[in-house]
Amino acid sequence: MFSLTYSSAYDPYHAVFRLLTLTKTVPLGTEHDFEALRIVDFYHCFPWLLADFSAFTKIAGFQKAKNSVVRAYPKSRFDVLPDRHMVFQRMLPSQLAARAAMLETGSLEHLEEKLRFKETTVESDTLRRALDLYFAENKELLSFLGKYLLHVPLYGSGGLKDRSGLGEFRYDVV
Repeated sequence: MFSLTYSSAYDPYHAVFRLLTLTKTVPLGTEHDFEALRIVDFYHCFPWLLADFSAFTKIAGFQKAKNSVVRAYPKSRFDVLPDRHMVFQRMLPSQLAARAAMLETGSLEHLEEKLRFKETTVESDTLRRALDLYFAENKELLSFLGKYLLHVPLYGSGGLKDRSGLGEFRYDVV
């Protein structure tokens, strides 16, 4: 598929921006699978698709927070995706580039199979203001992604890959 339009989902610089905004809601030092961060990033780009995410009842308030985000970020007539799986796979190169950039700057730490957010100092005043403004405008979405969605287990039946439909889970070792 060839596209003449811009989509922030495929932009590695915007992927770094999205991960930086997520650091405001994710406790520093917590470890996360890259695949889980990819799925959270997908819903960061396309929050109206959370309507298709099956509820996770083991986290109190998950369904209420999810429904609130879905109502706050409705799909517009311009938000047409060819296929969510294809879009998710095409986001991988920009997400890998963002991960590499954040590892290089020390914003992320790579552990054996996990990534850990570290204290980030944004040198640019313009970027810091843009991050603060974006966070203020999208606090509900970012809070849901960091405080609820990222805490759904990734693997197995009922995990993040299963509930989102964005990953194969049947062969996961749980």
